[in-house]
Formats: sequence, C-alpha cells, structure tokens
Amino acid sequence: MDRVAPVKIHIIGSVGSGKSTLARTLAGRLGIPCYELDNVVWRRSPGGDIRNSEADRDAFLMDIVNSPQWILEGVHHRWVSAAFCRSRADYFSGHAPRGKILPDYQTVFASAAGNQTGQL
Repeated sequence: MDRVAPVKIHIIGSVGSGKSTLARTLAGRLGIPCYELDNVVWRRSPGGDIRNSEADRDAFLMDIVNSPQWILEGVHHRWVSAAFCRSRADYFSGHAPRGKILPDYQTVFASAAGNQTGQL
C-alpha cells in the first residue's frame, strides 16, 4: 500500500503579492489540490457572488484542512487559525523592497513536501 505524505501549505500575503501564482505552481508540481480562501468565503454564481454564512465558511475550511493534502492561499487571517495549526509550512508572500532577496520558498516547500533535496 502506498502511503500519501501529508503536504499542507498555507500561503498568506497582500493583494498582488503572487500568492495565487505560487499556490497554483506548487499544486501543479506536487499534484495536490489548491484552494483560494476567497472561494471559501464566497459562493460564486452567474448572478453575482454570495457570501457564505460563517458556519458554511468554517465547515468548508475544516473539510479542506482535515484532508491529507492541500495548498491554501489568501489574505484572510482571523478565521483561518485551523489552517495555521494544521499546515506543515506557512509562507507569507509580500513585495520585497528593491535589492532585497525573498526567502527561498522552493526549499521551504520542498522540505514540507518531504523532499530532502530542496527541489520541487
């Protein structure tokens, strides 16, 4: 029987910081589901987005974080403590000032995925 390594990554950051791009890229490379927190808060419909109740939002979040593998991304932080508690890697995405080097997120996430080489 093959055992699935738990890969649980939570990416949080400001608008336009690259969270969604990073999350989709990692999800594609690791072959695991990716969730946007906006889609947990809002139910998308052709007539316009409808805000989920707090109970529905929280239940959806718990379904995600209780699954064996996930990448979760968004700007929300107050109601997502369950994601922080269950993630194996948290990455705070932000804009680096000119001349500054961003953290090597590839090594961070490869380690969280159980890859000791640091490569995704």
